[in-house]
Amino acid sequence: MDNSRFKFRAFDKVNNEMCEWYELVNNPTLLRDCLSASDSIRVDIMQFTGLKDKHGKEIYEGDIVERNASNGRGNVRGVIIFLEGEFRIEWHGKGQWNGILHIHAKDCEITGNIHSNPELLK
Repeated sequence: MDNSRFKFRAFDKVNNEMCEWYELVNNPTLLRDCLSASDSIRVDIMQFTGLKDKHGKEIYEGDIVERNASNGRGNVRGVIIFLEGEFRIEWHGKGQWNGILHIHAKDCEITGNIHSNPELLK
């Protein structure tokens, strides 16, 4: 199995910045906070889905993606979640629904993430 699929990033809520896993390993304080249940409110860990968007950018949990609606009514926007054993897109807009990520990934574009760009989901 390809170990590069198992990648993580974390959002440091104290410093308001996204960190790649290698940055966490090289920062003992932040890594300790990531792994400590008592400090879990400081850091939100997100897993790489193993998929890339239409521009080749890696898609992680918490990413906000956009694609053309299949009904021809413009673009729809959603957030990547892990639900019932698979990565999905929780589409936002008129009536929310879930889509299976691996079906839609190649048509999606990452436009932000839930920490840095929460306004995109309003």
